[in-house]
Amino acid sequence: MSEGTWLDSIPSHERRKAIERLTRIDPKLREKLVVGPERAGEIMRRNEELANLNLALQTEPVVREALKKQIEKDMDAHGVTSVLEQPLEGNFDIAVAEHPQTHNDQLVLIPEGNVGEAVPLKPAYSDRYVSQFSALL
Repeated sequence: MSEGTWLDSIPSHERRKAIERLTRIDPKLREKLVVGPERAGEIMRRNEELANLNLALQTEPVVREALKKQIEKDMDAHGVTSVLEQPLEGNFDIAVAEHPQTHNDQLVLIPEGNVGEAVPLKPAYSDRYVSQFSALL
């Protein structure tokens, strides 16, 4: 006589409820998890571009300074609030980090002296800078 598994000791109606609960996914989460091949390719391309830019920012001071100048130029031309999601004054550093609301990686500005607080760029500007860098490669 075989002993079976611990799952066999659970009544069938309880097992069915547990399986339904585990397989039920919030529709918004399902949208993020289930992507077609085109969207998956787009996500992979963007992640690769961000990884390349992040490496360049960490290893090549010329890239970091050029991007800082472009961001400062855009903030002067279009206003700080159109480029950044919240105001930032003074000197800053640039990094690739997770956006607090969307949880997607993007460019953020880190104020000098307060490394724990990152200010995300608006997604349109972040995407534009990443695309400009990728076009150089």
